[in-house]
Amino acid sequence: MTATVEAIDPDKRIVTLKDKNGVLTDVEVSKGVRNLAQVKKGDQVVAIYREALAYEVHKAGTAKPSADTEVVGERAKLGEKPAGDVTKVQSVTATITAIDKEASRVTLKGPEGHEVTVKVRDPKKLDTVSVGDLVQLTYTQAFAIAVKPATAK
Repeated sequence: MTATVEAIDPDKRIVTLKDKNGVLTDVEVSKGVRNLAQVKKGDQVVAIYREALAYEVHKAGTAKPSADTEVVGERAKLGEKPAGDVTKVQSVTATITAIDKEASRVTLKGPEGHEVTVKVRDPKKLDTVSVGDLVQLTYTQAFAIAVKPATAK
C-alpha cells in the first residue's frame, strides 16, 4: 500500500494520508516513531505486509509438543525519514492424534492439550504420517513501513 502525506499536525502527532482512490485517513503516530519532523507534505508512505506458513513433520519420539513466539523489530535511525519493521514468528509443535484420509483431515493436539482438526491441502501427504508423529507449524507475519521523499514533478 502506498499513500501520500497530505497534512501533518506535529503537536497532535497526526498525519493525514491520501490513498490512490483519494480517500483521506488521519493516522495518529505514536511517540515511539522517530523523526516525525522529517515528514513533509507530498512524501510517500509505503507499507508492506507479508505472511507465511511452513510445516515440518517429525516422527514420534524425535520431538516434543511445544510453543514459542518471537517478535523482533527495527526503526529508523535519528535524523532519517521515519521507517520501521516488525516480524512475529509463532511456532507450535503438535502431536497427530487422528488421521481421516477419506475427509483429508488430521487432528492435532497442542502442548496445552487442546485439539484441532484441520483440512490437509495435499491429501497424499497423509500417506507419509502416522498417529503419534509431530507437526511443527511456523507462522510468520512481517510488516514494514517507510516514508519516502516526495517525487519531483
